[in-house]
Amino acid sequence: MLHRRALSPAEERRSGAERRSGLEWRSGAERRSAPSRPVQVAYDTGPVTAEHGPAVTDRRTGLFTRGYFNATIRREIARCQRFGGRLSLVLLEVESLETVASALQNNLRRVDIAAPHGMDLVAIILGDTDVHAACAVAERLCARAGAGACAGVAEFPLAAPSTSEDELIKAAARALRLAKDGGAP
Repeated sequence: MLHRRALSPAEERRSGAERRSGLEWRSGAERRSAPSRPVQVAYDTGPVTAEHGPAVTDRRTGLFTRGYFNATIRREIARCQRFGGRLSLVLLEVESLETVASALQNNLRRVDIAAPHGMDLVAIILGDTDVHAACAVAERLCARAGAGACAGVAEFPLAAPSTSEDELIKAAARALRLAKDGGAP
């Protein structure tokens, strides 16, 4: 048979975790006057690699990976639906992705997501951006990318009223085909 000793009123007020850990009960004044332990914070500003978890940047270009792009576009579409915002998607076709990757990174906002979407195709998510502002960004990026670059732009929810990110990508691809065929300025 297990015998328990009677607890004092102070011991009864302590939580179960304190009793199990053997911490002694202290009044508020005693806790405030006791020296506090220093808080230890650690962070790493380096790039995320496969050793630390799934990679979010492409080693070849320095742009975001396709998986990160897919997760972000789903999250951004859900955010737009919830709060009634806008989202634009730019599909940019370039001659060589490696040569324009740094130009892309330097000419986009920190919140914009650019990721390879094929051999020489880049998909760019422009959050809180309407189609007119996205067209201005696309024109600037085409000028920086050089000859042969063209872009297609689609806006959520105008171009793809459903919740599917595939519809938004297809709408941007249709706009890109129009631009390549000379149907857009």
